[in-house]
Amino acid sequence: MKKSLIAMSLLTMSLVVFSACGKSESSANGAKSVDYQTAERVKDGELKVYAPKGKNTEWLESTLERYNKEYDTKLTLKTTDVAPPAITQKLTPLLVGNEILPELVIVQDSDITGVLDKFPDSFMNLTKAKFEDKYGKTIISSKLNGLKETAPNKDLFGIPQDLGMVMMFYREDLFKEAGVDIATVKDWDQLIDAGKKIKEKTGVDLVALDANGENSLISHIMQQQDKPLIDKDGNLNLATKEAKNAIKIVDKMIDAKIVSYYSSDKDRYPTFQKAAVIIEGTWLAGNMANNYPDDKDKWKVSQIVDYSADEQGLNPVSGGSAWYIGENAKNKTAAAQFMDFAISDEATQNDIIARGSASAVTKAYEGEAANTGFDFYGGQKIYEPILEAGNNAVSLAYYPYAGDAVNYLKMAVYDYWNGAKLEDSLAKQADLMAQKYSIEVNK
Repeated sequence: MKKSLIAMSLLTMSLVVFSACGKSESSANGAKSVDYQTAERVKDGELKVYAPKGKNTEWLESTLERYNKEYDTKLTLKTTDVAPPAITQKLTPLLVGNEILPELVIVQDSDITGVLDKFPDSFMNLTKAKFEDKYGKTIISSKLNGLKETAPNKDLFGIPQDLGMVMMFYREDLFKEAGVDIATVKDWDQLIDAGKKIKEKTGVDLVALDANGENSLISHIMQQQDKPLIDKDGNLNLATKEAKNAIKIVDKMIDAKIVSYYSSDKDRYPTFQKAAVIIEGTWLAGNMANNYPDDKDKWKVSQIVDYSADEQGLNPVSGGSAWYIGENAKNKTAAAQFMDFAISDEATQNDIIARGSASAVTKAYEGEAANTGFDFYGGQKIYEPILEAGNNAVSLAYYPYAGDAVNYLKMAVYDYWNGAKLEDSLAKQADLMAQKYSIEVNK
């Protein structure tokens, strides 16, 4: 029952249509899985790609140039620019109509579960294709486990692209001006104390929160306690003591008068940029350099502070994506051979890092780019703390309604900030979400 409701949150289709789709390997236009590793190398052909135009597509083009030169092949790319939130919407009519899929699609980790749940044979099963046997140990375990946790039979379908480790971006200049040595700031209480000094000396707030009910920072602190909003069984942790603990830490920041607020998504990152600390996924590292060049040399990157003086906690995760190969795609063998190269070639993995993304492959952190200072961050080797974070990361189960869970958290916090009792506001929203998805509420 839970599984069917999971899919409903992502794909709105009729049961009649569902019954005609997502068949076995031979159902989609007669396509059958092949052993791409032993198949003869495909020398030419077009690879259709769905991906947002930017650093990932530029990386793909660069990788293909390298691949064609290495194997004397003549593959080409035909890329359709699709924004990350719209990828599954773009795939839906193809899946419903049992139509030919692109060779390569990049999908955010949080968005893929509902697709695989209803269409388990629509993308190449990388466990059955022996890809996981070959490369599983080279992928950071938290990323690999997260991709498999909610996939059919817990098999691997996605070729990992980037990590979504949550890091702490901090204004080194403001910490120095306030006389705070960042090396002495170990946990949330110490960070709050540092925030008070920064506010007193510089007038700058420590962090920015959502005026309509903070959820991002709270969910990160829940993950530190190994209590993500949705557990591995698909049930809800919104009413747990770990959720209350996280909210109380945010309460301390508010009480200390070291927070500013934003009221819309449009204002979120400009407001973040005016704070002393940003707690966000690794993807922000490259984005900040591109979008705020005037802030060069002001920011540094570190692991998120420990949960408490007595407990380091796990590193939270936010974001991350993977490539999927269409099972019925015309040139899927060529795509698989190409991506096999992409994940194993040292220069190609080095290229991911050089473009400002945190690769999910351990080999990438041995290359020159990972061990070269990042210009925007004053020459800091930012991938050293990122790799450390990846090796201590929480493992998430990417149920499709996880995105909705943060909305219920947001509503609970908003009610609490407007006078409701914390226990009551969490319980109310937890019950509403549990009824909507027929899931259990953990206490």
